[in-house]
Amino acid sequence: MDLTRRNPSFNAGAPVGETSTPTQNMDSILNRTAPATSIFQNSLNLLDKLACIPGFESYLSSLLDDSSRDAPGGSQYLDPIQLLWDTFRQGTSLCVLYNALGPAEPLRTTLDDVPNTLNQRKDRVYRFVKACKENQIVRDEDLFTISDLFKDDTNSFVKVLKTVGIVLDVIEGRGLLDMSKLEKKPSARFTETQLGPPQDNRERVIKEFVETERRYVQDLETLQGYMQELQKQNIISNETTRYMFANLNSMVDFQRRFLIGVEANASHPPEDQHFGSLFINMEEGFAVYEPYCANFTRATKLCASEEQALQKLAHVIEPHYELPSMLIKPVQRICKYPMMMDELAKFYDKESATHQELKQGVAAINRVVEQVNEAERKEGNLAVVSELEERVEDWKGYSISTFGELFLHDTFVMSTTGVERELYIYLFENILICCKVVSERDRRRTNRVRSNGLQLKGRIFLYSIHSIVDTTRDNQLSLTIYWRDVVMENFSLACRSEDQLKLWKSTMDRLIARTNEKTMQAKAAAEQAQLGISGSQMSRGLGSMQSGDYDSEDDVSASRRGRYSEGSSLTAAMRHEKQQQQGGLTPMGSSMYYGNHMMPPLPVPSMPRNETDPYPKAAAAERDDQHGVVTDPNCLQLGDVADHAQRHQRRNHAGAADGHPACDDSGSTRSTPVPSNQARPTKVKVHFQEDIFVIVVKPDIQFKDLVERVERKIKICAGPRVGITGGLEHDLATSPPLGIRLRYQDEDGDMIIIGSNDDVQMAFESANASRSDATVMGTLNIFASV
Repeated sequence: MDLTRRNPSFNAGAPVGETSTPTQNMDSILNRTAPATSIFQNSLNLLDKLACIPGFESYLSSLLDDSSRDAPGGSQYLDPIQLLWDTFRQGTSLCVLYNALGPAEPLRTTLDDVPNTLNQRKDRVYRFVKACKENQIVRDEDLFTISDLFKDDTNSFVKVLKTVGIVLDVIEGRGLLDMSKLEKKPSARFTETQLGPPQDNRERVIKEFVETERRYVQDLETLQGYMQELQKQNIISNETTRYMFANLNSMVDFQRRFLIGVEANASHPPEDQHFGSLFINMEEGFAVYEPYCANFTRATKLCASEEQALQKLAHVIEPHYELPSMLIKPVQRICKYPMMMDELAKFYDKESATHQELKQGVAAINRVVEQVNEAERKEGNLAVVSELEERVEDWKGYSISTFGELFLHDTFVMSTTGVERELYIYLFENILICCKVVSERDRRRTNRVRSNGLQLKGRIFLYSIHSIVDTTRDNQLSLTIYWRDVVMENFSLACRSEDQLKLWKSTMDRLIARTNEKTMQAKAAAEQAQLGISGSQMSRGLGSMQSGDYDSEDDVSASRRGRYSEGSSLTAAMRHEKQQQQGGLTPMGSSMYYGNHMMPPLPVPSMPRNETDPYPKAAAAERDDQHGVVTDPNCLQLGDVADHAQRHQRRNHAGAADGHPACDDSGSTRSTPVPSNQARPTKVKVHFQEDIFVIVVKPDIQFKDLVERVERKIKICAGPRVGITGGLEHDLATSPPLGIRLRYQDEDGDMIIIGSNDDVQMAFESANASRSDATVMGTLNIFASV
């Protein structure tokens, strides 16, 4: 396209070097009216002129003869562009056009009678281009190439049309083109009706559709020409150009073809118009919008960063205001198509075939919009993941590459027993993680350099989530997430709007269902692998799972820990992975692979699960809410859904995210009951360097087993600090022993070394002695060092 300089619209009264107040630029490309012509209209004009060229009528005979209006491929010519494209590709037609100039040396207009004529046709095209150049009929920059003609790309064919149009203008300028002799214009075959003033609302909608589509394609062509000029003058790097304009060439090509279909339909009588079919047939082609729209945010940032360099072409498109406004047009246009088709469908009877066709077209373009939104979401999430990986200062040995695809991220206010705090929540394909911004006080205390760093506060794998419940009450929108290991845990997220609540709940439900399906498939495979394993081995495997692993982020100051009970915090509810079953449940020993994502070992439930109820219930357990007494402590009992939803604002479960114990209505501390015929499990908080990790064990655990559990926990949660770079079971199994030393603090504050079974029992007795409520799980603080 021609890039012409616009008249500057500067404030003439403003002194040089001073900035005047911006005013609306009426010469802006954004204020242009829709063009009266398009590639469709230009092709019709060329078709009529070519029909007046002596000898050219034979190439149009297939059109002029009503009995043979079919294209070479067997389909009817629906627009003049394809007809001209096929005609020019014959090669000899261009030679006939050149000979109409009356040259001294006419070009040959026939082909040899051989099976393969493609090379001959390309030779005739070459001779036409060469003759136009040597005789200065067309300037070099306006000439097309052989590949331009034989490409299936309108970006190239518009060059062909431009060259042919210039030759026709020269012929007409020499008085060699007499259109008065044309009895019947061939263009009339493609324009059974003309777009005149609309006679009703239906015609008004169609006229607006055509005019806005012409304007849109004109804007895309302007943007394309601007991009080509940037490349020609090397104003910005080629890489920056690609990121700024993405697949603009492909979009212009597709949109021209779509405009051709729009104008071809608009030129037919109402009963022969099929706009719905146009969207249906071109649905796949609309995929060009996905990469462009996904790249839009990056493109606008590049506009701002390269604004100074882009000022060199400010006479074409002003970079500060006009360029971003031009780049966003495809994003805006794709969203308008469904509304246009819905509006047009109103003018047809709902039972008519045309109305049904338009509705199918609306469904097609809505699918396109959804796919574009999904592409934008994925592209945006890639940037979010990259930023998250950089901002989190300590991943506790986790690798973000194993989390899977990021689906949602947002900020939530977490409210627990009157304490509120804001967390960043990230929902990945395999895991849910929570982060908080590192405060200025913590940054100074730990000598952190980053001012926008994030601290990992919790993580929970989706396979351990039991249910997500809408616990909204008194217009306080809330989602409560229930998950479990040895005991049922939960935490609540306060939502800002119903849309946010519904989006997160539906997405998490979908991901959890998919994860459960994978787990069931893996479990079936594991059961097959267990056929050769003895019952005793299986029993040992199940026994090792009874006290699952937790990891905690109670990495707060001593003063703050003193404010809260030693109950679990949010990150205590965020477990790294289930303890692997001894004896092995998978053919691979520890983990199973689904596609490109690693899944942790299959958990063995420590309690029955009712799949039809969002909360697990024990068949023979009752709880007296008034007295907090467990009448049958053999099973877990949480109460029914309605009762729990009413009480969730007053108290949270033991897995609540702020370090508060679970309380009943009277304020007394309560815990989830465990079987009475077994030793009550105890929470062991392992203090290692700057972190605190949590495991749950039985008080009768042996010294050797306790060391193994603590060592495994440290390897999992702090692997990089102890020389373990991988998080797979193989990495843990093949790593050398850490040689850890354990100590506990007795009632007098002395640090006592744990080195035998007797020392272990003394440590647990010390922890149980300090417990005021026998129904609360005891907590033992152990200090580990390597």
